[in-house]
Amino acid sequence: MKSSKTNSKFKHRWWLLAIYDAIPLVAIYVLMYFALAIRKENISVTSYLCELTLAAAAIYVSRISVGAYRQIWRFSSPIAFIKLVEADAIACFAYVMIASFIPYMKLLTTIRAFMICINLTASVVMRLVYQLVYQYPGQNSAIVRFLKGFLHRFAGIYIDPTHQKHRIKIAIVGAGRVGVMLADELLTNPKAPYIPVCFVDVDESKTGRQFSQIPVIGEDTFTEHTILAYGVQEIVFALPKMKSAERQVLYEQYKRFGLKIKTYDYPTTQSVDGGRRQMREFDIEELLFRDEKSFIDEQTSEFYSGKTVLISGGGG
Repeated sequence: MKSSKTNSKFKHRWWLLAIYDAIPLVAIYVLMYFALAIRKENISVTSYLCELTLAAAAIYVSRISVGAYRQIWRFSSPIAFIKLVEADAIACFAYVMIASFIPYMKLLTTIRAFMICINLTASVVMRLVYQLVYQYPGQNSAIVRFLKGFLHRFAGIYIDPTHQKHRIKIAIVGAGRVGVMLADELLTNPKAPYIPVCFVDVDESKTGRQFSQIPVIGEDTFTEHTILAYGVQEIVFALPKMKSAERQVLYEQYKRFGLKIKTYDYPTTQSVDGGRRQMREFDIEELLFRDEKSFIDEQTSEFYSGKTVLISGGGG
């Protein structure tokens, strides 16, 4: 029963996304018709409707064949956009070739290709704008308010911006791949308890730039004034490959600000304990600032099992 409901919801979504894509396609063809009429091009309404029908059929068949409508817009990756471009390139070729064999279709090949390209641009922009509204729910500009209202009215999607005000503002130390992934994960999750407001990095080639509209600040310029300016409440280390000695120096450097310091665990291919991504406070082993040495194996575990052990030394 649950599976049938899921399939029904997916079909509803499929048609809804297809309808959204039809809006710019029809608008482009209508505008082009009036442009051609102003230039006094002799094209009948029937012929032009056949052009639109053929173009729409080529686009939809091609996009469905590559699975373009199985993608969730707000999570569309570069691969999804490349698939969209690939589908429309195939559609353009098919549209132009088929139309060239139909005598009463009078549009030039360049015009047909131009309208397919403009429609592709509009489709990509729609998906990017949809992602933008989801990623920045706290934005209150006129265009974002309009888009939120449009999504709520025509798609039944409500994006609540109030949660943004109660999120903890963090500075992410490390503007590398892991740090940027953490920021994107927090930005795209409206229920995340944290919101990144800045990156801190020692790489001068990154300072002064932005990742996902979040500024990168040089480590030497990250001061109390910067913390107040950005409203930083906590500091998160996104440096999973950092050695213990370097971690000690970094911890001593940032603890003087009096803010809570956390670390972002990002499992690597070397992880053997089923590690998972998580943001947490430093544990005692990390605060000792030495490499952890594990002596637990099957023999030692069996030897100490069920026994009471006295450990001498706080480091143990």
